[in-house]
Amino acid sequence: MKRLIVAALCLGACGAGDGDSIPIDELAGRAMDAVCALEIRCGAAPDRAACEESVYQRLQLEADVKAGKVIYDGRAAAACLNAYGTLGCSASDAALFNASHQQSCDDVVKGTVAAGGSCLTDDECLSEACDKSTCNSALECCAGTCTARIPAGGDCSAVGARCAQDLFCRRNTVDQTAICTARIADGQPCTSSDVCVTGRRCNLVTGTSAGTCGAFPAHGQACPGDACDSTSDVCDPASKTCVSRIAVGGDCSAISTGCVAYASCDPATKTCVARKRAGETCAATTDCLSGVACTDGVCVAPADKPACP
Repeated sequence: MKRLIVAALCLGACGAGDGDSIPIDELAGRAMDAVCALEIRCGAAPDRAACEESVYQRLQLEADVKAGKVIYDGRAAAACLNAYGTLGCSASDAALFNASHQQSCDDVVKGTVAAGGSCLTDDECLSEACDKSTCNSALECCAGTCTARIPAGGDCSAVGARCAQDLFCRRNTVDQTAICTARIADGQPCTSSDVCVTGRRCNLVTGTSAGTCGAFPAHGQACPGDACDSTSDVCDPASKTCVSRIAVGGDCSAISTGCVAYASCDPATKTCVARKRAGETCAATTDCLSGVACTDGVCVAPADKPACP
């Protein structure tokens, strides 16, 4: 699923029926409909127009499918997108989705390039790992090399190294080792947010490097690590509990980071104000909608990424 999100712009329920097959030419457009529906219902965007301004298409996937570098399964895409339409607005909802529909989403695209071959994206590789660590990040069309995923117990210290699925690279600052290790189970100690099994997070106590893998805090529950399960909640710094985010026009004097996702807390009035849209004036990128940059004093929507030759 993650590969499709990266390559096709996003995932979502695009009105595909059971047994339907989505042509590759329609995938990006239908995904646009889907992600905007999800963002609006989950409070990440105020409306469709604002959502469209903040996303862009990566056209490499379509080009790779037509060139034969990537095998695309339109029926798997329809199944994955259909299921995605039921996705809720919390991290636990996303974890449940991954557990139930991971296979159909993983089957949407499959690479054909073996380890050692040249690649532009992860999608092109059989291993789903294109090492572009030597590329200048500003160069869209810099080619990397498909690399094999490292199994449990393997050394992942090299730049660009990636562990196999369900493993993470455990780095030991004492003996300077880096070993691919199974993700940490519920109730076990952890020191980083991305090392727990799927659907769980490392609930770190703010100001420390120690935590425990477990469920994300729900509305009204304690949030010692400043994170909450629902996207519509924020961790209140005073009570250390998950509370609802503040609507546009609401008082944010107590929680400066507590506004809804498409708003920010005005430091002068201490109220939540809507972020600027494309074409509006701005002083910094934080004034604009997420994904929209402030360029020469104007909020500018991102451009589509063209396919490399």
